Amino acid sequence: MSDSLQKHGIKKALVQKVLDTLAADAKISFKEYGKQKVYLANQAQFEIPNLDELDEMKKQNDGLQAHVSALRACVTTLEAG
Repeated sequence: MSDSLQKHGIKKALVQKVLDTLAADAKISFKEYGKQKVYLANQAQFEIPNLDELDEMKKQNDGLQAHVSALRACVTTLEAG
């Protein structure tokens, strides 16, 4: 993990501090396995949509996917012309 963070200029100590702060605020929890900590999101903080809301989200997603496809077709046409 440290190597991938360092590639983007992120210090391990800063990440640890942020994770500890989130755990203290009960936004996340962690379990220790020896020297390692595994962090988990606190699921109680998220709102769970009902079936009607999920159906509406799926319809919106389908509409957005169609829009993206149309835009990609336009880009392809413009690049070809």
